[in-house]
Amino acid sequence: MPAADNAFVLRSDQQKASFGHPDFPEPLLTFAPKTWETGFFKRPFATLEINQSFLTSFDTATLKPLLRKLLRHADEQKTTLIELSLDSRGFGVIPTLEASGFRLVDSKVCFFTLINRRKTERFNPEVGSLAMATPADLPAIIELTKTSFCQNPAFFSRFKHRGYFSEKESENYYCAWITNHFDDPLSLMAVLRDKDTVQGYFFYRKGKVHDDLPVYKGMLAAVAPPYRQYKSHLALQTFLFDQLPHNRFFVDNTTQLTNFPILKNHITAQRQLKSVTFVLYRKQFGQD
Repeated sequence: MPAADNAFVLRSDQQKASFGHPDFPEPLLTFAPKTWETGFFKRPFATLEINQSFLTSFDTATLKPLLRKLLRHADEQKTTLIELSLDSRGFGVIPTLEASGFRLVDSKVCFFTLINRRKTERFNPEVGSLAMATPADLPAIIELTKTSFCQNPAFFSRFKHRGYFSEKESENYYCAWITNHFDDPLSLMAVLRDKDTVQGYFFYRKGKVHDDLPVYKGMLAAVAPPYRQYKSHLALQTFLFDQLPHNRFFVDNTTQLTNFPILKNHITAQRQLKSVTFVLYRKQFGQD
């Protein structure tokens, strides 16, 4: 059993703060600034992480005073927005988080799958043709991104929540997601072309190694509505598999719990469920 609750140790500097415990090697609660978001949105963003070891070893009564101290630190730093990603196994602490000002704004479902491309089923396009994206495709990719995400009322994410982001900020964010990765040497983007334009795209980015094998994370994908019936999303993925220099690798496909068509695609492709995560936001104390 962990030592007494008063064994928690607070470590902080002008920006970062965390609570550790002598029975655990890693910090159990950590508040830290989000540098990229702070620069992009031009206001202070931060993240609050609750280690899974805390959720399995302590109750909500222990969480409350620690959370209160970290949030006081955040407010002293004038942090505009705090993002907290909570493993679904910690669902029971959501009321405590809500009482501290957090609101549920999004979800993530992660499929993490070992791929042997020699044995993986291919999904060939029934309409159009597949190719690697080129700079000439970028304007059409940006436009498809806007219509699929920014201007699509059926699509919702935390970055479209008007309580936190303006319409212009949402559009800038999704466009930056494309442009920042387009020339990235670790990213690979495939497109579906038909009728002289891009009707779909999918891109992976090479990440960390897992079990001595490379990991490719699915970053963003969009398919024009008339082409979704043809399993274009899966065709784009398996096309990219054939462009990789490995026969065995892991893919990380993360989507939202509300994105039912993509969840069905991942299940159809026998992707392996790894985790379900809830995303919560908290505005700076005193903000509307």
